[in-house]
Amino acid sequence: MKSSMSNSSKYPGLTTTASAIQEYIKRSPIQGLFNWGRKNSLWFMTQPMGCCGIEIICTAGGPHYDADRFGILPRASPRQADVLLISGWISRKYLPALQLVWDQMVEPKWVIAMGECSMSGGPFWEGYSTVINIEKIFPVDVFIPGCPPRPEQLLKGFIQLQEKIQQKQDRTQIDENEWKKNQWIPDIGVHEPVYPKKASLAQYNLEPSEMLLHLGPQHPLQPGPFVLDLKLKGEVVQDAQLNIGFNHRSLEKILENRMYLQCIPLTDRICYLASISNNECFCSGVEHLMDITPPLRAQYIRTIMLELSRIQSHMLGIGEFGSDLGYLSMFLYMIRERESIISLMESVTGSRLNHTFVRVGGVAADLPEGFKDKTLRTLRSIRDKIIEDDELMNFDSVYMRRTHGIGVLSPETAKGLGVAGPPLRASNVEYDLRKTEPRLIYPDIDFNVVTRKEGDVFARVKVRLDEMLESMYIIEQALDSIPSGPVNLNLNPYLIIPPAGEVYARVEDPRGEMGMYIVSDGTHMPYRLKIRGPAFATMQALPPLLKGVYVADVAAIAASMDSCVSEVDR
Repeated sequence: MKSSMSNSSKYPGLTTTASAIQEYIKRSPIQGLFNWGRKNSLWFMTQPMGCCGIEIICTAGGPHYDADRFGILPRASPRQADVLLISGWISRKYLPALQLVWDQMVEPKWVIAMGECSMSGGPFWEGYSTVINIEKIFPVDVFIPGCPPRPEQLLKGFIQLQEKIQQKQDRTQIDENEWKKNQWIPDIGVHEPVYPKKASLAQYNLEPSEMLLHLGPQHPLQPGPFVLDLKLKGEVVQDAQLNIGFNHRSLEKILENRMYLQCIPLTDRICYLASISNNECFCSGVEHLMDITPPLRAQYIRTIMLELSRIQSHMLGIGEFGSDLGYLSMFLYMIRERESIISLMESVTGSRLNHTFVRVGGVAADLPEGFKDKTLRTLRSIRDKIIEDDELMNFDSVYMRRTHGIGVLSPETAKGLGVAGPPLRASNVEYDLRKTEPRLIYPDIDFNVVTRKEGDVFARVKVRLDEMLESMYIIEQALDSIPSGPVNLNLNPYLIIPPAGEVYARVEDPRGEMGMYIVSDGTHMPYRLKIRGPAFATMQALPPLLKGVYVADVAAIAASMDSCVSEVDR
């Protein structure tokens, strides 16, 4: 009683008002204990937009960086998270959904803005749908620069937030009222949340026994922001509809307002996992317009980098597929091996994702000293692990039951929808631009086009596994026979002015046929540039594949298509 009376006299109204209790906690050593607990158990809610999202996967899920050891854990629900990690570019269409996520997060909560795009719009600042200055919409506690930031930078950003929390610099709680007064919301083009209201549900023709299930635009099973509406009857999908455009960056129009050299960094970001392929597609088109041929050594280097890019892309695709399926071990194995490939590519280009390496008339730099020996050692190690992972999946009865005969895509449907790449070849269609329209040194390379007859989830994953082995074989051949010589034509970047004309250039990127239609009017900038990406056509096949399947199989089917939403929306 004495203790209670003394506390009451020191803090008036302590036993009767919640505000007094909060004031007591703030002034007592208990607050330090709370801050210590919050600092060491940050649960972040991420919304992966583009290349920043890939580095989050490597940081939070990969054993090389292992954010768990810092007390940093990703969460799938905003009600479980206390940190909103805004990663990359934000569109006006996606902003309302992101605000809904923020509103559902628990207090106290913090915000980390990752990447140049979230701060200034990055290379897409001119786009009509770009949201600039995210700190005027959300109370950002920590900014992490980079495009994208490396995993080390992301970990440093989290450590900075931990230090602020430990020092009781809880910006969200202290400044939120002032922030709300100055909150700035874009007044042009902001969409309402995309979830249908009751009045609009009539368009789905729902029967009393049916329901509508929304996946996205923020969902842990999605490789990027899009909405997938599923009409369910019991556990069976009756119909599926896609809503895309949440990552639309006006990329094609921005490219038409850049010099040809300035276009190359932007092509990196068409699909963050196919940077080299996008560079090659653009530069080969410009080379065709200018009627020039890169040196032979540069062609070998391009081929090597294209196949390394294919391997790392397939590894991440299979890893995400395993994660969506609940096969976390496969996710960890693939992310671990992918880091070895990323290290090889970084030693050549200086970047982990957006390489900007291919140039009109060659490549930016020669291979570093010792690259051949290091690459051959890495490939030998990874080949054994891929074979081991393949056997691991084949002998897993649960995995086999969840993939065999699920999501079957017929050859006719695949060709009719324009599907390309591994999903097409998994349906027994032998179409690979490296064989049908070979460029660079592919005519002189011995390799097989991997196909499967089943057309199901298992076949699509199996094709990617086998393609990685073929890519290793291609790289080994190229390294054994690469000639000496120059790696570029030393063109003046300011004098890259193709004559008037048009060209459609295409390459086989990790997801299929990447094509670019380039029109030159004889000036230093493209007059018209239209992109035909493989992921857009592949995503068209998703709704018909989902009709008649169990809702539990939706994740496996969608992940097996290995889409790239950044390339779909452009």
